[in-house]
Amino acid sequence: MAAALNKMTLFESKIILFSNFTAALWLFPGRISTAAFEVFLTVAPHPSSATTHKHTHNMIVVKTDTARMTAGELRDKLVLVSTKLTGNSNFASPPISPATLTSQAAAITNKLAQITAHDLAGQALTLELRALRETGAVSITQNAGYVQTTVNQLTGTAETLAAYVVGAGYLVADAAAPVGPMPKVENLKLTQGDADGSVDSGWDAIVRGLQMFVIEATVDPAALTGWFQVGMTKKSSHTITGLTSGTRYWIRVRAMGAAGPGPWSDPATKVAP
Repeated sequence: MAAALNKMTLFESKIILFSNFTAALWLFPGRISTAAFEVFLTVAPHPSSATTHKHTHNMIVVKTDTARMTAGELRDKLVLVSTKLTGNSNFASPPISPATLTSQAAAITNKLAQITAHDLAGQALTLELRALRETGAVSITQNAGYVQTTVNQLTGTAETLAAYVVGAGYLVADAAAPVGPMPKVENLKLTQGDADGSVDSGWDAIVRGLQMFVIEATVDPAALTGWFQVGMTKKSSHTITGLTSGTRYWIRVRAMGAAGPGPWSDPATKVAP
């Protein structure tokens, strides 16, 4: 692969590596899991790149999934990656060496055996196992970033690049579906607010791709003209204030996202208290 690297064009890329990591403690062996966190890895242009070239393959993102692994599964992953990287000329300089990965796997194996022997009395050992698991997860993540960077400096088909990733003991993450236009806000409801001139509003939540909800009001009975903004929120509810008591208002809401605003909700009406 070294010869291939010399022939193949290195290119500018921005790589985001998503990995899950934060330990949650269990008292029994093999039941430690993690919560999610994100590791953002930005790859700078390679200094030997004299020009920018277009590439036809999709950007490869290496999958780790350490958050879903038990301690035993993480141990097995450490062993797999160590085996795959040992003597692998495609990935000659991983930040965490195969020998270190093997040592971390052995430490987890020993700690699991100690916890089993001590049964419920092994709470302190379980804490030690959690620390070992965290170290192993970081190693898996760091080497995944190295594999991802190396592979994305090559040209080739998606299948060819994915084969390099699998050859290093990893999998290729599924491409994230792009966030399209925001959907229409549904089920807008209005109720009397606690203070004079206030109306409480609520609607169905929108999670994916949401940046903000925009709320407008009008006193036009046909709800066609005279709309003015009365609020913005990221929540699916909002108290509209500053209205004139005894006046009937028509309210509408729409969601804002990266692709722009979605359609307005059907108007709802309420007399301000």
